[in-house]
Amino acid sequence: MPHTKKVKVTLFTVNAKIEGYLPLGEGLLLSNYLNKATTHFITLTKVSVYNWEGRVQFDAPFLCVNKESIIFAKSEGDK
Repeated sequence: MPHTKKVKVTLFTVNAKIEGYLPLGEGLLLSNYLNKATTHFITLTKVSVYNWEGRVQFDAPFLCVNKESIIFAKSEGDK
């Protein structure tokens, strides 16, 4: 089985900011995952969802986000 790492990511939708961890294969970037045509949802763990005022709306151990709803995304290593 290929080695995976959990990368902290922040996703922005029209209504929320979503922070959580995305399991990525060794050497893969968030952009690789987002551009994969066969993947329609991003599965995150240890998730916090914020409104635009910065208030936590809810926390969840697991959340699937439809890629079409994402307007901006970044991983923890991005500058």
